[in-house]
This record gives sequence, C-alpha cells and structure tokens, in this order.
Amino acid sequence: MRDFKQAYLFTLALVLFTALGFSGGVLLSPRLQLAGGEWPILHQAYQILVDNGFKPAPQSPGLEYGMIRGMVQAYDDPYTQFVEPIVSHRSNR
Repeated sequence: MRDFKQAYLFTLALVLFTALGFSGGVLLSPRLQLAGGEWPILHQAYQILVDNGFKPAPQSPGLEYGMIRGMVQAYDDPYTQFVEPIVSHRSNR
C-alpha cells in the first residue's frame, strides 16, 4: 500500500510540474515573438523598410523565409541550410 501511495504522489507531482511548465510556455510565448524587445535591430530595420520602402514589404511567410535565409547565411555553416516548405497550389474545379 505504501508503494502505491509513493507512486501516486510521484505521478501527481510529475503531472503538476508538466502542467505548470506547459502553462508557463503558453503565457510567455507572446513575449518571445518579434516585438522589438528581443531583436531590436531587426525590428528597426523592418520598420524602416515598411515606412520608407518604395513598394510594400513582402507579406508573411515570404518575409519570414527571407529572414531565416539571412540568419542561416550569417551562421556560415556549409552543412546548415534552410529549405522552404513545398506548398501545393490546387485549383478549385
């Protein structure tokens, strides 16, 4: 009976810590997005492009893919590359 109680309490603690970790990630995720605080130079360059560009800035995901390509290029590793996902264009017939 004592082994059952220990196993039950251990499982309960594990579930509680998992739930707390998941909840913390969900609550903090908006802060981790590109808001200028985490990547101020990137945010400033984006604002300059949007405010002063001769044509509209590319829409997502194209803009995001370009940012990723730039990061991978700056990483300067010949074995690291970014491959854009293949999007199928189906016609509605």
